[in-house]
This record gives sequence, C-alpha cells and structure tokens, in this order.
Amino acid sequence: MGLKDCYEEMGADYESVLARFGSEQLICKFLKKYFEKDEYEVLEKAVTEENWGEAFMYAHNMKGFGLNLSLTEFSEAGSVLCEALRAGEPKGDVNAMLSHIRGVYVRMEKAVSALEVE
Repeated sequence: MGLKDCYEEMGADYESVLARFGSEQLICKFLKKYFEKDEYEVLEKAVTEENWGEAFMYAHNMKGFGLNLSLTEFSEAGSVLCEALRAGEPKGDVNAMLSHIRGVYVRMEKAVSALEVE
C-alpha cells in the first residue's frame, strides 16, 4: 500500500503531512518507528495501574505525534485523554477514552503495517 492510501485508511490528512515534511520516505520512517515502540501498550498499562502522570505523558505524546503527522482522529483521541488527565486525577471515563484510542490505534497499526516503503 502506498502512503496516500495508508493515510486514507487511517482517515488522516495526506496533503497536509506531505506539505509539512515534503518527503514520503520521511513520513513512512516516522510512522513505522512509532509502531515499533508499543506506546499504546505502555499507555494502557499506566491507566490500568492508575499511574496518571505516566498515562498523561503518553497521551500527550500521542496527541503531539498525531498533530505532527496529520493523524487527525488519533490526535483528537489522545487530546481528549490528555485533557482528562491533565489535573492529575482523571476526569471522565478514562477506560472509554482508552477504548476509543485502542480502536484508532489498531486501525492505524494495520494500515502502517501494510505500508510499502520505497
């Protein structure tokens, strides 16, 4: 799968990220690298253990990664969790937020794994 198709599968903004980075190879590199780090699993563990400071940090990282790579839905989902954890103690149903992030993450991971880097 090419990068444009990958972005379409993820519901992300291909034109925006390409304008920002100017190189499909660079974008592919960042996408592949992100999914090698298992950041979602670390976030999930932090929420399960109620380690709100670490959960906030990983949610904030997801939000920033999503913004930088024009991954709109991923960034928005990370932002919602990030804001719910900003004060230290969670506000709202953190498990529902995490479940939403998981759905987005799994869809993105599947698309990125099918990405053919040239």
